[in-house]
Amino acid sequence: MTQRIESIAEAATSLFLRQGYSKTQISHIAKAVGVSVGTIYHDFIGKKEIMHYILKCTIQPEFACKMLERPISDENFVGLEQEVVKVLEDSAERFEKPLLKGLGEYTFETLISDAFDLMSQYAVGCLFIEKNQYDFPFLAKHYKAYRKRFLSTMKEYLKAFIERESIRKI
Repeated sequence: MTQRIESIAEAATSLFLRQGYSKTQISHIAKAVGVSVGTIYHDFIGKKEIMHYILKCTIQPEFACKMLERPISDENFVGLEQEVVKVLEDSAERFEKPLLKGLGEYTFETLISDAFDLMSQYAVGCLFIEKNQYDFPFLAKHYKAYRKRFLSTMKEYLKAFIERESIRKI
C-alpha cells in the first residue's frame, strides 16, 4: 500500500466513525488527507470502495500490502460481506472453545487477554458496522448476533470463574 492509500484509509475511517458513512463525502476525505478530490478518485473508484478497503484490511491485515490496480474497484472485494460474517463466526467459535472444553488450565487472565486481543483486532470493523448499521443492514444483523454471542459467552466465562473461585462474585 502506498502512503497515500494508507492516509486515505485512515482519514476515511476516522470520518466514517465520527460522522457516519452516509454523511461523509469524498471531499471530506480529501480535505482530511490534504489532497484534491481528483487524487482520491485516482486511488479509489468511490467512497464505497474506500469503505470496502478498510473492512478488508480489518479482517485481513496483509491485504494492505497487496499491490492493487488503481483506481481500486469493487472487483477486489467480491464476497466481502460473507468474509466479514465468516470472520465474526470463526472468532466467536475460537473465543468459546476453552469454555466449551470445560476451561481446563484456562485462566481469568488469559480470558481478559483473549478478549482484548479480539477487540483490538476487529475494533475498527465492528465500530464501523455499529455506527453505520442503517447503511449496511446485512452486516449489522450479523454483527448484532456476534455481539450478543460474545457477551453471552463472556457472561458464561465469568460464571465459571466465579464457581472456580478465581474471581469473586459481584
